[in-house]
Amino acid sequence: MDQSPSRMSLLEQQLQQMIRLSKKIITELEKDKPSTEILNNTFNLRQHHINKMEKLIDGDESSLSAGEKKKLQLLFDEFDHLSERIREGLEETLDQYRDKVADATKRRKAEDGYQILNKPDISYF
Repeated sequence: MDQSPSRMSLLEQQLQQMIRLSKKIITELEKDKPSTEILNNTFNLRQHHINKMEKLIDGDESSLSAGEKKKLQLLFDEFDHLSERIREGLEETLDQYRDKVADATKRRKAEDGYQILNKPDISYF
């Protein structure tokens, strides 16, 4: 007798992993200083599970019951919602970093201007 997991079980496991990793990304993005290393590793692992999911989806859908399809649709909808939250979180984080870079640039220009005023050019003496 074949003891390998059913296709439904494998699809469900992949979706649950994708959801878990998406939640981890959102949690990291919500931190004051998100770790790019953690985000990169988590995104890579998430993509790995997405690729595995794509391979499983290529199979025949008729092997799934209506209830299984509904359960998978609910899981996929949750994953889709989390993906949208990730996109929004990334945009917000990017905007915050843009603001910080703009502020730092303004501050640097102000400091350079101040230093020029404090050090008069006496090279002509």
